[in-house]
Amino acid sequence: MIKNKNILIAGGAGFIGTNLVKRLLADNKITVIDNLSSGKIQNLNHFLENKKFRFIQHDIREPFDSKHKFDYIFNLASPASPIFYKSMPVDTLLTNAIGTFNLLNLAVKQDSLYFHASTSEIYGDPLVHPQVESYWGNVNTI
Repeated sequence: MIKNKNILIAGGAGFIGTNLVKRLLADNKITVIDNLSSGKIQNLNHFLENKKFRFIQHDIREPFDSKHKFDYIFNLASPASPIFYKSMPVDTLLTNAIGTFNLLNLAVKQDSLYFHASTSEIYGDPLVHPQVESYWGNVNTI
């Protein structure tokens, strides 16, 4: 259980990010950065009055610096739905490459623990629908 920590959630206005905020906000200070390209500010509306919550509209493809020291950085920032990533493939690529690089630099600078999430598309086009956790896909990333 994470308690009394300062946490940055990139992509926090999406489905997983919003639920992570909901889970962690009771015991921690949360900062969400999101460019709102696929996430929705409405997902965060009920957190905005909480003094332990901050929202910053920011695209992680640009470096992010903060006067706040983050104990944990969660990178959930990337379009995950085919509706979004197929309509903006270059943005998705740059978010996952340059955005990850920028957040990793912040994590190193602040000595933060870093967590990166990705979608199942990294494994290639699936042969199994729906995908189960034991399915490696067409590319074994290990």
